[in-house]
Amino acid sequence: MEPHLITPFIHYLPKRTQRRLIRYVTVWGLIAKPSGEQIENFLRGTRLLTRREMKTLFPDGELHIERFMGLSKSFVVYRIVKRQTERESGWAAGG
Repeated sequence: MEPHLITPFIHYLPKRTQRRLIRYVTVWGLIAKPSGEQIENFLRGTRLLTRREMKTLFPDGELHIERFMGLSKSFVVYRIVKRQTERESGWAAGG
């Protein structure tokens, strides 16, 4: 499911095919009736990140792949932050 257009599998298609389908097949196209220029702007400015790009952006995070019917649905990165105690932070109450 492509999250911006709420349309399954469209992001796997070539841009040329996406241009043709966006206006008549996607939820956005059916509701907003975007112009050709709006569709071009959307395609130029919207791109889903790959697994490698997510790992590059969040090198210290743990990458989790959400799947639906065996296919990758989305990537989520978790980072567990350890909470510092007052002693570890060097901050002492009182003063």
